[in-house]
Amino acid sequence: MATANDTTCSVDHCPEPTHTRGYCQPHYNRKHRTGDPLSVSEKIELGLIAEPERRCSVEGCTRDKRVKGMCNRHYGNLSNYGHAVPRREWSVNDTLDYTGWDVTASGCWEWRGARNDLGYGTLTLIRQGLDKARVHRLMYERYNGLIPEGLIVRHKCDNPPCSNPEHLELGTMADNTQDMMERGRHWRHGAEECLNGHPITDPSTYRFQERSDRNGEKVCLRCQRERHVRWHEKKKLERAKLRDAS
Repeated sequence: MATANDTTCSVDHCPEPTHTRGYCQPHYNRKHRTGDPLSVSEKIELGLIAEPERRCSVEGCTRDKRVKGMCNRHYGNLSNYGHAVPRREWSVNDTLDYTGWDVTASGCWEWRGARNDLGYGTLTLIRQGLDKARVHRLMYERYNGLIPEGLIVRHKCDNPPCSNPEHLELGTMADNTQDMMERGRHWRHGAEECLNGHPITDPSTYRFQERSDRNGEKVCLRCQRERHVRWHEKKKLERAKLRDAS
């Protein structure tokens, strides 16, 4: 006479003897607990479902996922900094969009990030080969393609921090100098303010600096003093950090 152990589990390819209701002990327990006797690995083996993606969901990452579809490294970045990929690894366009700009009443897109002494927005991404690259040039190339050799990007709005592609146009250095003369910003043609808006009409407000690579120019003394103050403040903070670390 046959007994319950003479038959095998009703699950395909399971050689274990029947325990309860046609299932072996493990499959019966899983059926009772989850409503399905098959585990995920068994479903994959039987071809019932496709094997899930095991790699991190971040593009280009080859590590196995651990938490919320990401590897430990990228999930840690997301938890600590708010973005899975470190900013140093971002593309130029992603960094431009993240930093962003303020739109003025005249339609200028004024860069929110770092600016140089002339007021132009700058961007540094060492891994992408950029070191204080001018943002308006990057924005022009983003929307219009590469800048031909020998040409520069001029501001039609005469606003250095602006990066609105519609306010930018190509030209030569001679065109740029002509723009400065027509707008009264060239030192030889009655410029009354530096690019940061400080008056430079009185001899006590500027000094004349000769340049080996081009004609001489007026240097605003107020801008120069402010640069020195910023430099000393930066060095002061660096020394304080070194003291705290030691």
